[in-house]
Amino acid sequence: MMVNKLNILYLFLIVIFIFSFSSCNEGNKKQDDNDALTSGKLTVYCDEALYNLMVPAFKMHDSTFPDIKLTALKVNAREAMAKLLSANAEVIVIARDFLKDEDSLMKAFKVKEHPLMICAEDGLVIYTQKSFPADTITEMQLKEILLNGKLFIDYYPSIKTEPKFVINNYSSSEYANLISLVAKKQQIKKKLIMFNGSDSVINYVKKNPGTIGIGYLSQIAKDTSLKGIKISYNDSSGKYVFPHTVHQANILRRYYPYIVPLRIYLLQDLKNKAFWFGMFISKEGKVQRYFLDAGIVPMYAQIKLVEED
Repeated sequence: MMVNKLNILYLFLIVIFIFSFSSCNEGNKKQDDNDALTSGKLTVYCDEALYNLMVPAFKMHDSTFPDIKLTALKVNAREAMAKLLSANAEVIVIARDFLKDEDSLMKAFKVKEHPLMICAEDGLVIYTQKSFPADTITEMQLKEILLNGKLFIDYYPSIKTEPKFVINNYSSSEYANLISLVAKKQQIKKKLIMFNGSDSVINYVKKNPGTIGIGYLSQIAKDTSLKGIKISYNDSSGKYVFPHTVHQANILRRYYPYIVPLRIYLLQDLKNKAFWFGMFISKEGKVQRYFLDAGIVPMYAQIKLVEED
């Protein structure tokens, strides 16, 4: 990072968790008779881009409910949604909303809205090796590069070679969020190098200086060899927001433009194992603490940012 570390590096998080899974037990009276809440089997389809983040949370569920055999399957975001919409998944964990074609199918077949829980907030980030000479970009410059054929070196002539942009594949939630959050559903003209898996994207960036990866803050927050590019932008009210360090505190303060809710979709609105799994992942104190420690924003915690003098 540059010498200007910004006041974000002088912030620390005080977390008071306001929900414990044990308080959920009063609502169990009307569960499906065929669905024992603390035993049996449950399969969760997890967005590949979130799988590494979610595995420790799944293990916390295992240790809390040892008689439930939880199977977590890593699939791309498109497949996770397909499983849900075809009623072949009781629960999915995913980093995007429904795409236009998925939403159209739901309307065409009169599929009811699926119950939704938000467990944390992540961010879609543009990241590079730590030694990359550029630290910031404006949202307008990024759009010009992706949508209108401008080159990165047009804005940063000190960079002698045009960087390659690398991202997960078309079926990934990263690509879907790039289209919806950055491109605003316009066509991307910039050539993107695509890989099958977020780990492959990160490894490519690490091995190839001068490349720019597109992924999630949770994927790079603890990797000291990589840095997120700071982005200035105009918010929804038109107010200019100067570039802040790519950090969970700035997602919390809404000083970052591309915030990504981490969603848990349920097949049915029932108090079954899938429901209580979602409640555990989204509201259990130790899971929410884990999300905080992982570098993203837990949804069900009271967080105070205290700036040191």
